Amino acid sequence: MSDQAQPAQADRSVDARREGLAALAILSDPNCLPRQSAAHIAEGWVLLRGPSDDGELSTWVREHLAGLPKPKKAQDANPHAKSVAFIEAWESDGAPADLGEDDARALVKTLLDAVPDLGRETTTKRFGPLGRRAALTAGGVIGLALIALRPWTYEGVGQWHGAYYPGKDFRGEPDTRREADVDFSWGILPPTDSIPADRFAARWTTCLNLDEDVDASFMLIADDGAKLLIDRQEEPVLDLWEAPEDVEMPFSHGREYPLEAGVHLIEVEYREEGEEAEVHLLVTFDEDIPPGPLPSSMLDYPGDDFDEENPCGNL
Repeated sequence: MSDQAQPAQADRSVDARREGLAALAILSDPNCLPRQSAAHIAEGWVLLRGPSDDGELSTWVREHLAGLPKPKKAQDANPHAKSVAFIEAWESDGAPADLGEDDARALVKTLLDAVPDLGRETTTKRFGPLGRRAALTAGGVIGLALIALRPWTYEGVGQWHGAYYPGKDFRGEPDTRREADVDFSWGILPPTDSIPADRFAARWTTCLNLDEDVDASFMLIADDGAKLLIDRQEEPVLDLWEAPEDVEMPFSHGREYPLEAGVHLIEVEYREEGEEAEVHLLVTFDEDIPPGPLPSSMLDYPGDDFDEENPCGNL
């Protein structure tokens, strides 16, 4: 691949990841039907292939999946074959009306597993054997794809102020640092060197600048609990603090929320109980564009030592 082609591939990989996350969010929402994730799954494959004149998409998917590592367990061998069958059905008849949740989740896993190895070597070296082991845990394939495509391990970058607490009730002295966005999949790893991997809490703060009134569609995905707060309204915009009974993790919720022109305080609160940990805030301002992180160009960093009562007051 030429140097000129790499940025285009990187952009498509990021967009494919977002389509996969959107499909995962739909599957995690009890109010949505599994087949509603189908368009995102199929579009993810289209994005991964990129501009191509080599025949049907299903042919490309079949060839691409042949290069993926073979599953170690027999019961894990189905997702690849299901992906090809799904794409073939989608090309001819659209999304299958009887697409089940288990099959849809397998398709999402396969899609994210197929995201090109953009940055994965660096990620593996950064985390060492523990990181490689975490990537193989339940949900680890999705986590590896997410980690590989976002710079959350780089301090001093981004418009979000992150505060990580050693207690899940925001107790103790927090570790603080700048973050690129709220898009984390830690697996079984701790968020920082001094914060435990389980039973911790985090809060991310930024200031959203809008030139005009907008209707924003927000989506929050979490394992274990999270809230989205805007301008510290009494009720959270999205409240996933307590998971519904018997819900499969991660779970999600989304809603459209009108915002007036001006500066808005955006806060995400998160708590981790145990085992796998992840949280993602997604947004879109156009129903034809898949949800993704809040664009950094629309955000202002509140500062390292902002006023807790009015974080955006100095902007």
